[in-house]
Amino acid sequence: MISNTPRTWVFWASAVLCLAGPALTQPPAPVPAGPPQPVIAPPPAAPPTPVALPSVPIHSEPTLPCDPLPNVETCEQSFGYFVEGDFLYVKPRRRLQDFAIVDPFNDGTVAGPIKSLDWDWRSAFRIGGGLRLSCGLEAAFYYTYLHDATHGSATAPDGGVLFATLTHPGTVDQVATAFADTSFNYNVFDFELARSFKPAEAFGLRLFVGSRSTRIDQNFNAVYDGITANRDFVTTRVNFNGTGARIGGEGTWHPGYGLGLYGRAAASLVLGDFKTRLAEINNAGATVLVNVTDCFDKVVPVLELGFGITYETHGCRLTLGYEYTNWFGLADLPDFGDDVHQGKLVRRISDLSIDGLVVRAEWRY
Repeated sequence: MISNTPRTWVFWASAVLCLAGPALTQPPAPVPAGPPQPVIAPPPAAPPTPVALPSVPIHSEPTLPCDPLPNVETCEQSFGYFVEGDFLYVKPRRRLQDFAIVDPFNDGTVAGPIKSLDWDWRSAFRIGGGLRLSCGLEAAFYYTYLHDATHGSATAPDGGVLFATLTHPGTVDQVATAFADTSFNYNVFDFELARSFKPAEAFGLRLFVGSRSTRIDQNFNAVYDGITANRDFVTTRVNFNGTGARIGGEGTWHPGYGLGLYGRAAASLVLGDFKTRLAEINNAGATVLVNVTDCFDKVVPVLELGFGITYETHGCRLTLGYEYTNWFGLADLPDFGDDVHQGKLVRRISDLSIDGLVVRAEWRY
C-alpha cells in the first residue's frame, strides 16, 4: 500500500528521473543520407492584374448653340468712327469730242487733221466717313465730285477748207470758222459694308460690297459760220442717272515704320436712265434742222484700279496714289450719217475714263 504522504511522493519522483534521465539527455540517432534531391524552382509570379481606377467626372459648362466654337478666337468688341478727305488731280477722257476737219487743200477730197476738244487736268475731291463696328466690320459713305469745262476753235486755212463734223448731212458741210465748248459734271455716291482682315503680320485686307449711285452730265456745243453756215448751232447732251451694285477690295503691305504699299480694285454694274439730245439750228436760230431726243435704260459696267504708298500712325493714315476709273459706253449719242435718207439714225458710243493722282487723309477714332 502506497502511502500518500509528501515524503512518499518525493521518493517516487526521484526514482523515475533516475531511470529515464540517460534516455532524455542523449541526442537523436542520425538519419542516413539519401540521394540528393533536385531543386525545383518556384513558378514565376504572375504579373499583377491592373486595377481600374474609378473615373472622376470633370465639371464643365454645357455648350449652348450660341456659344463660340472651341479653339476659335473671338473678335473684340470695339466701336468707333472715321472720316476721310481726298484731294484728286485728275483728267477725264472721252471720244466724240470732234467738231471740225482742217483740210489744207480744197481739191474735192476730205483730208487733214481732225479738230477735237480734250478735257484738262482738274482738281476734284472725295469726302467720306463711317462707323467701325465689332469684328472689323465697317459701314461707310463716300461722295465724289468733279467738274471740267474747255473750249476750242478752228479756222479754214488759206487755200483750204474747213469741214463741220457735227452738222446734219446735206445741209451744212463747208464752213469758214468753227467754235466748240464742252462741260462735264460728275457726282458719285458710294455706300460700303466692309470687313477688314489680317492674314499675315504685315499684310492687311479690306473687302467691301455696297451700292453706287451717280449723276453724270456731258454737254457739247459747236457754232459754225461762213460759206454754207449762218450761225449754225449744234448741241449734244447726255444725262445719266443710275444706281447699281459695287464690290471690291484693298490690300496693304506694311514692311515697318508705319510705311506701306497698297493696291485697290473695284467693279460696279450701274443700271441707269439715259436722256440724250441732238439739235441743230441754222440761220441764227431761225431754221431748225434737227431736234431729236432719246430716253432709254442701260447697264453701265465700271472698273476701278488704284495703287500707291501709305503711312499710318496713331489712328492717322496718309496716302499718295494713282487711280483709274472707266465707265464703259457712258457716252451714247444719236447721229445721222446719210444725206439721202434724212432720218437714218446711227449711234456714236464711247467710254468715259478718269485717271489721276489722289492724296488721302484719314482719321480713325
